[in-house]
Amino acid sequence: HTFCDHFRMMTQLRNFETFKWESNDYESFIEEHYVLSEKLGFYNHGDFTRIYNEEFVNGVENIIMEDYYPVVLKVSKEYNQESFQQSNCVKGYVNRAESFIVSLRKGSNDSNERATIEYKIRMNDEKIVLKRVQTLGRFNRPLDLEWEEPVKLLDKQTIFYK
Repeated sequence: HTFCDHFRMMTQLRNFETFKWESNDYESFIEEHYVLSEKLGFYNHGDFTRIYNEEFVNGVENIIMEDYYPVVLKVSKEYNQESFQQSNCVKGYVNRAESFIVSLRKGSNDSNERATIEYKIRMNDEKIVLKRVQTLGRFNRPLDLEWEEPVKLLDKQTIFYK
């Protein structure tokens, strides 16, 4: 799928600029694919920056169980990186105002072992409430049981009172 996606993106990008396939191994292909995704996203949608209350973000990004690092996605590049790392479609969520995305990473803040978690933002009795609606691993696969407790603790960290 990624290979076909690469061709599709190159074809679309040629509407805006000249782009030549230059990768010749797995590592350079991954980098080139990411560059294609970034460029095409910029041409099609521009760059987004989501603005959240700093106190809220700091609360959500507290380390969980000394080994799980929540990262709030805020800018287009972060959404694209998450989508590329996880092989999911989260990059398309950057302009969905009702969605709040957290990348929960195991081991370190920049770990590749992670879960992509979507919360829906709602108002309830004049309070902002986040409801978890998706919790998926790489390739949109369900998470192992080891993630159950850290995700529950993350849910508690997402509570925000007005």
